[in-house]
Amino acid sequence: MKQHVFVIDDDSSNKFLESVDENSSGCILLDIRMPGMSGDELVLELNNRKINIPIIVITADYTVDAKRKAEEMNAVGFYRKPVDGTALLDAINWIFRECSNGKNHT
Repeated sequence: MKQHVFVIDDDSSNKFLESVDENSSGCILLDIRMPGMSGDELVLELNNRKINIPIIVITADYTVDAKRKAEEMNAVGFYRKPVDGTALLDAINWIFRECSNGKNHT
């Protein structure tokens, strides 16, 4: 199964929700605070639709409250902007390997 990296930014949450379903695989990169639908609102909607795709949070809001929200969203990664590209790629590759081994980290 082909895996995708879904990058959710600005106002792309609704477009993403129109294109994804329970058979989608890969990982989602998003921020907690976004215009329109917030990251935690998006995750709630994904949960309501029974869509389980691992989430990596990338945020400039690197606070205890943001970390708590990421944990509540069951994010597998939490990075501060600007993110270290190598660390992010390592996290994405780890998710892809785990998913290809039949493990789900959501």
